[in-house]
Amino acid sequence: MPKVEPLKAAAGEQPPAAPEQPLVALLAALAAGVVVDWLLAPSWAVWLALGFSSLLMWLASACGFARPRISLVLLLLAVICLGGGRRHLHWRLYAPDDLGFFAGSMAEPLCLEAIAVSGPQRETRPAPDPLRTIPGGDATRLRVRVVRLRDGRQWRAASGLAVLRVDGHLLGVETGDHLRIFANVNAARSPGNPGVFDFAARSRAKRELTLLRAPHPDCIKVSAPASVWSPATWRHRLRTACQQTINQHIGPEQAPLASAVLLGARGRIDDQRTARWQRAGAFHLLAISGLHVGILAGAVLYLARLGLLRRRTAYYLAMALVVFYVVVTEGRPPVARAAVMVIVYCVGRLQGRQAWAANSLAIAGLIVLLHNPDALFNTGVQLSFLAVSIVLAVIWTRTKQGEQDPLDRLIASTRPVCWRVAKRVASSAGHLVVISTFIWLGAAPLVAARFHLVSPLAIPLSPLLTFPMAMALLSGFAMICLNVVSPYLAVVPGQLCDASLGVLENALQRVEGIRPHFAWTAGPEAWWLAVFYGGLLLYIYAPGWRPARKWAWTACLVWAAVGVGAQQPKSSAESAAALVCTFIDVGHGTAVLLELPDQRTLLYDAGGLGSPETPAGKIASVLWSKKISHLDAVILSHADADHYNALPRLLERFSVGAVYVSPVMFENNTPALHALAAAIRDAAVPLKEIYAADRLSAGGNVVLDILHPPRRGVLGGDNANSIVLVCSFAGRRIILPGDLESPGLEDVLAEEPLDCDIAMAPHHGSPRSRPSGFAAWCNPETVIISGGIHHRLNEVTRSFQKAGAAVLHTARDGAVEVVIAADGRISVRAWRQRVFIK
Repeated sequence: MPKVEPLKAAAGEQPPAAPEQPLVALLAALAAGVVVDWLLAPSWAVWLALGFSSLLMWLASACGFARPRISLVLLLLAVICLGGGRRHLHWRLYAPDDLGFFAGSMAEPLCLEAIAVSGPQRETRPAPDPLRTIPGGDATRLRVRVVRLRDGRQWRAASGLAVLRVDGHLLGVETGDHLRIFANVNAARSPGNPGVFDFAARSRAKRELTLLRAPHPDCIKVSAPASVWSPATWRHRLRTACQQTINQHIGPEQAPLASAVLLGARGRIDDQRTARWQRAGAFHLLAISGLHVGILAGAVLYLARLGLLRRRTAYYLAMALVVFYVVVTEGRPPVARAAVMVIVYCVGRLQGRQAWAANSLAIAGLIVLLHNPDALFNTGVQLSFLAVSIVLAVIWTRTKQGEQDPLDRLIASTRPVCWRVAKRVASSAGHLVVISTFIWLGAAPLVAARFHLVSPLAIPLSPLLTFPMAMALLSGFAMICLNVVSPYLAVVPGQLCDASLGVLENALQRVEGIRPHFAWTAGPEAWWLAVFYGGLLLYIYAPGWRPARKWAWTACLVWAAVGVGAQQPKSSAESAAALVCTFIDVGHGTAVLLELPDQRTLLYDAGGLGSPETPAGKIASVLWSKKISHLDAVILSHADADHYNALPRLLERFSVGAVYVSPVMFENNTPALHALAAAIRDAAVPLKEIYAADRLSAGGNVVLDILHPPRRGVLGGDNANSIVLVCSFAGRRIILPGDLESPGLEDVLAEEPLDCDIAMAPHHGSPRSRPSGFAAWCNPETVIISGGIHHRLNEVTRSFQKAGAAVLHTARDGAVEVVIAADGRISVRAWRQRVFIK
């Protein structure tokens, strides 16, 4: 009988510990420099002086003039200066003739010449929606590099990157083409509300300071074609050929999904389908990420494991495939990160060396941050690196637990094949579920903070959808490659790709029927995220500082409880007994939030022009920034869609106590009003009528009076029957007149004058609302215009100013917050301009 002692001895060997990670320390130092520049914004001279001196001292210490630890500290300090200086160059230094210095916040017509940096990307027409006030159409988007602009009859040199959006399909333009563009130009604007995503910062992180908008494809002319030897031109033609293959072999229903998965072109997917993927917590499968690169490389290496390919051939093929994927997806940071890791791994294996995953990840991070330091603040990049770090931690934990006993392996090898296959499948499935669970737990706080969504169903759903996604990705690439040989060879993989995407869509549609499978939330604060992810990364990459597992879990639970406690509603009032009125910037529309001293909340109107998702997102962001999850009441002033079209979306995200409307609100039979009524009914929210002489109950010495309209309404349109709300507190008054116009305006002005401290201009500051007469009637100290910019706005502003009122405009100044203290003191703050009126 053979001895088993050697087997036991082998089983008792200590598994390898997590490797040393010097490159991780360099990546952390580089990221620290980026954060320091973001927080403190020191000058370029400071970074240069510190970096140069640190580098000289490190070189001296490396020659033996200092201890190794001091040398390491000096090296890390030099890398910190490198990160800060690189970010300073990327974020702040632009050419003097950059177009961003000439563009203003308002769109102005301009003729310029530019070079197409990227190929045109088509954006699909929005799905029909009765709540959409302006019908949307197809559009095309591309990046351009400005060369010169026309100034009168002369041309002057210019520079800078810009995003060009063309209404309609822009045909015949390739990357590298020289274009003559007739478009409206304006600078990217900072957010107008608290809590709103900063699109201007995202554009600046890409060094795109201006936006160009052309109303028709004929406004774009190709003045000179691109060079046939340009790599960018070849990349564009390759993407175009791949897109044509997708259109040829994939059905029209799944072609947008195939374009997103294979090429990263998500602009063809409509908003409803995108929202469905987000609510299910499966958007990471749709967005191009390292998962897709891992599937491609893993499939090639698995063929080598089965003996169908030589290992060296498999390594070369895997590297070629991921480079091809990086090219066709235009080098997105998550794809570049995964590609670098795959290439480092394959090169290491070809040289017979072990490539540690942590160091490979650090090399990828160094490349990404040196190329674009502001990628550190990109949510997609953060989630990508976080997911890989969690996977590495799970793998190291399993390795530390030791391999299976050789005797058990010997016994398992004698089992039937079907038993071994079933056990292997079950083990792999369990491993996927464990990884999916830890990734979800680690990413959930960041997702909740950025997207305000929590989808627990993503834990079991992600492993289930990984297989059809892998099939769609692999068969899609097989379709593209075989189509080069013969279109007939691409038919079968095309059908398989189409069927796999269909399985994904059907699964998500079934998930939509499960209620509730997701939840809307305000998300944790930035300080909470910083501490949580700082501790998590230290736990993963600093084994020497790692506490016992029970203490680590205890710390996580305690910190989670702290985060939950921080979700309590907060008010921006100067004291708990204050009334806060916020005029939210929703573009051309109205949304006014009243926070009463007794912590109750009321929303007056909720809508804006265009897509209902735009004002709904802005209103929701403001509510989440104040940690408000419940509205006690919503008042809809009248039946214009730009005053109510956001409410159905808000009813999905917040609980509402009651909706108040005028008796004539639903007299008109329109699809938009039908959609509004259905949404209120489906949300089981009471619908109540209010009219002149009504008074709404409000605690904290707040009085809410309705001045207009009468019970039977007045002759005229919807504007004439707008609900006029007067809020009184501590001897002060705020009047909200909606879109009040004649003849309803005359009825109100015929009443006894009502002295008000704060007034919202009727009908978004329209001259038809008689601004001078309205100002003489209510004598306001401050007037807020909620709406867009129009050509007669200055005339309206002067009318109110002649009456002695200060005028703020949400389109220019952003959200306006009015705080009335219990002693009657008033303070007015404008978000964008930081205007403060006391």
